[in-house]
Amino acid sequence: MADTAKLLAESHSIIYNEPEENITLNSIHYLLTQMNTKLTNIEHKNDSLEARLTAIECKMTSIHEMQSSLNTMKSQVEQLDEDVKCVKKDVQSLETNMNSLGNVFDSVKETVDSNKRNITDCQKITQQCTQAQRTAEDKMTAELRTVREESERLQSSVTDLKARSMRENLVFAGIPEDNREDTEAVLQEFLQRKYKLDYEIPFERVHRMGKWNEFNEHPRKIIAKFTYFKDREFIRTRAAQKLRGSRVWVNEQFPPEIEEKRKKLYPIMRQAKKDNKRTKLVRDTLYIDGEEYIPTSESANGRDPPARSKPSSASSNRSNPQTKRDRQPQKRQRQQSTPDREF
Repeated sequence: MADTAKLLAESHSIIYNEPEENITLNSIHYLLTQMNTKLTNIEHKNDSLEARLTAIECKMTSIHEMQSSLNTMKSQVEQLDEDVKCVKKDVQSLETNMNSLGNVFDSVKETVDSNKRNITDCQKITQQCTQAQRTAEDKMTAELRTVREESERLQSSVTDLKARSMRENLVFAGIPEDNREDTEAVLQEFLQRKYKLDYEIPFERVHRMGKWNEFNEHPRKIIAKFTYFKDREFIRTRAAQKLRGSRVWVNEQFPPEIEEKRKKLYPIMRQAKKDNKRTKLVRDTLYIDGEEYIPTSESANGRDPPARSKPSSASSNRSNPQTKRDRQPQKRQRQQSTPDREF
């Protein structure tokens, strides 16, 4: 600073022509050289200042950018602060809801525990009911089996009673009929003509089956209840011989249950006769060569299986000490004996 002040003083004296002692050209030249040097230094300093100012401007630009970023960050922070407040509110709401859910869960847990206890009790009751049901079913099954057996026994007894009530009956098929006929007189005339009888066979009852219909293709069957079993057997056993070629058939009358069984046995009996075997059909029992034929499930379906048989009642009676009177029901007592006739 002292050199500068001095240089300025010298320059002032030269410019304003103020005399100074010992002023020479050399001093002036020296002075100008010094001034040039100072000016050069000032220029360098100015360049340095400009560079510094440029750097400062760059830094200020950076500072402005940083300030802008800071402002942006500030706004984001403020937004984050708002979001945090909202999150806090949501968390508080969630905490409240969680507390409510906890209460609900506790209530549900209590309900589930109660339901489990109820289910356990229901399972025990169900097991008891199942056991009681099984016991009742077993008891009911046994009772039903007993009732079924009793029903079958009663049905068998009823069928037997029906068969016994029809024991003296014969069914005549193919005898012509008239709407105003006396059925018993028609049957008497037919029997006397075919069997060459010179007497009338006594009947308890004679009638046609079903109602009269003039459009019937075939005459109705005649059911005749004989007074005496011997007369009935006389007509039945000689029917094949006496009625051959007359298109009239004579059969025993049986209940529908026995007739159904007999229909299944007819094909077996015909086949056995073709095989030259002795056959005998007694009610619903077929005997082949003295042995009882036992139908199988295949024969019930219409097939023709090999016959299974068991010893006939005659052979079994010899080995069984049970008497015939014990096995057969008593016959009805007749009012009078059959009159002696010559056949």
